[in-house]
Amino acid sequence: MHLKTKTKLILLFIIFFTIIVFVFSISIYYLMRKELYSSLDNKLLSISQLSAESPFLIYNQNLPSNIKNLYSNSDMQRSGSILRILDTSGNIGSDLTNLNVKDFPVKKDVLKKALDGIMVFQNYNIEGLKYPIRILTYPVISDGYILGIIQVGTSLEFVMESLKKLIIVLSSLLPILIGITFIFGYYIIDSVLLPIRVITSKAKQISAENLNEKIGGNFPDDEIGELAATFDSMIKRLKESFDSLNQFSADVSHELRTPLTILQGEVEIALRGDRSSNEYRDILKSSLEEIKRLQNIVETLLFLSKAEAGKIVYNKKDIEVLELIVSVIYPLKSYLKERNITLDIDVEPSLIMKGDENLLKQLFYNLIHNAIKYNRDNGKIFIKASSSGKFINVSIEDTGSGIKKDFLEKIFDRFYRVDKSRTRDEGGFGLGLNIAKKIIDIHTAKIDIQSEVEKGTKFIISFPL
Repeated sequence: MHLKTKTKLILLFIIFFTIIVFVFSISIYYLMRKELYSSLDNKLLSISQLSAESPFLIYNQNLPSNIKNLYSNSDMQRSGSILRILDTSGNIGSDLTNLNVKDFPVKKDVLKKALDGIMVFQNYNIEGLKYPIRILTYPVISDGYILGIIQVGTSLEFVMESLKKLIIVLSSLLPILIGITFIFGYYIIDSVLLPIRVITSKAKQISAENLNEKIGGNFPDDEIGELAATFDSMIKRLKESFDSLNQFSADVSHELRTPLTILQGEVEIALRGDRSSNEYRDILKSSLEEIKRLQNIVETLLFLSKAEAGKIVYNKKDIEVLELIVSVIYPLKSYLKERNITLDIDVEPSLIMKGDENLLKQLFYNLIHNAIKYNRDNGKIFIKASSSGKFINVSIEDTGSGIKKDFLEKIFDRFYRVDKSRTRDEGGFGLGLNIAKKIIDIHTAKIDIQSEVEKGTKFIISFPL
């Protein structure tokens, strides 16, 4: 059986409070018991001390009249009361005990302790008496000698009846307190869980179709308020993910539609009639370019999917930065020459960094290719690399058109293009910087972008040593 959280909390609240009340009751009982016994023991001790001060006790073991009157007029005089004097041999002298000596003989172990100068408190159960008797065996000492022994005792009726009444009172209060606790706990827990029920109700109303909705509400600035804010933050992230997924689907469809449309058109043209071998060759060549474009898109998306799933094989080793950059620039020479762009390289000698060589080549290829693509004709590109503290900083700067501040946060998004009119003609589809960012993240590096419109853009990547 599965209980609701509210029911569990109420039960736990009641159990916890019941334990507290039970422990408190036991503590009260034992404190009261201790106090009653202490009060009774003090009375027994007072009578024993007064009796021990009498000179009659020393000579003839007889109680003086003032002690007899004190005993007779006190609340000690009741059924089962004892006041008697013993000599050092245990023989009974003066005796005001209303019990038969046979019912209450002198115990040898108690006598031995008294003769050693130790007073002894003990409870005795006497046949025929309803309540036990509390006895004090008190040695009378003078100048280090035991002159005699006084035994004073009385029934524990008052103590036991008082404790019995206390148990009845505590037992009666316990269910009442538990009932009050249930009512009190129910309303407290209900008020505490009310905001959670409100959050649950609102959360059930939110779906993929209305992710603009929020939990909202005037919640207190505590854990409940934090929970509501967390839900709103989660819904916001879900909305961004849905929007990104929808945009991604639209962009993929758009990117795939163009080469597929071109392929379809060229095949249809080829099938409309007989063509010369050169015409067929041109159609096949154009179709091959579109197939390569499709293959490139699929491979790139596959790489991004693996990167997001953490399945990229990462072969870390020492790499010389200058050799890495030179190897990347080599296939771009014709592109640089076509645009008449000057390349300036300034790399610290013997600079070594750790990373995956293939991934880093792809990273710098994408960044340098972008620097050429978005540069102006006869422009310049500056590549610098140096160590600084615990980082190796590599910067790639161009003299192109720059990027507006509003676009800087979006340039790493999939299929995002700053200059959409130029990209398709040059074979790009807006995934280069997204791949670059994934590779940077894989190497736990950081990237900073500095850009000014009509002056150029600078990418600075900091790799940890």
